Amino acid sequence: DILNLPSTQDSLAANAVKLLMHVCSFCLLRDEPDTAVLSALLAAELTLRNGLSQHSSSAFAIYGVAEASLGNIDQAYRFGKIALAMLDRTKSREAECPTVGF
Repeated sequence: DILNLPSTQDSLAANAVKLLMHVCSFCLLRDEPDTAVLSALLAAELTLRNGLSQHSSSAFAIYGVAEASLGNIDQAYRFGKIALAMLDRTKSREAECPTVGF
């Protein structure tokens, strides 16, 4: 279960997730949604492999947005709820806006 992932102890993985989410935001500002989604998916994969970090919630929020754009509303809703639950668990103020904003 995604919500039961342990917190990551790997600072390299946590920083990689943070960097990927910054890349994602930059790509969205430059109107490059494919690259934005790819960076969010890589961040989500790092989360699944290494555990929950402060920016994991943003990655799952973007994944939900990608599902919605494909018409998969139930999946989008599911990943939106997961993202909000991750945000609640990490209490990350830095990831709050990107998670809720998407």
